[in-house]
Amino acid sequence: MKVSEIWYKELKSTGNFEHTELGIRVQVGENEKAINVLESMKAFVAINSDQRIRERINQAKENIETIADKNDFNYRESLRVVEKYEPLLKLAEKLD
Repeated sequence: MKVSEIWYKELKSTGNFEHTELGIRVQVGENEKAINVLESMKAFVAINSDQRIRERINQAKENIETIADKNDFNYRESLRVVEKYEPLLKLAEKLD
């Protein structure tokens, strides 16, 4: 059986009952093996997903610096994002 198209996506929890979804759909070339294409797709999604997490951490850090009211919801939520995701991102960078 010849595979002509593959679709791959990942859902990642961002906490607070939220998630991000990132996926990719590609055509499998005439001389390509589907398994090799799938592995490349997984790597593409992983790299881009990490970038989205970095962006969320950076936005949270910016909120922490600019919000004066420490009881503000956005301030507290930003602290939670940094505390939760920064250690995971550092661990992922060590594994690379």
